[in-house]
Amino acid sequence: MPNLRGPWLAELREDVLNATLLAILLSKGVIVEAPTVAAAERGIRSMRAAHIAVQALQG
Repeated sequence: MPNLRGPWLAELREDVLNATLLAILLSKGVIVEAPTVAAAERGIRSMRAAHIAVQALQG
């Protein structure tokens, strides 16, 4: 398992938290402003990119 540390790790954790909270709100039918949804979607794309990078490191 590679040692994944760096200043971007806090950002990635925040993206995970925000995407999770947004999913909970949306599943409960809460109306969420479009800029908030867009920000969470950017976070989801960031997580996917990180996932692909980790997979490439693992070979």
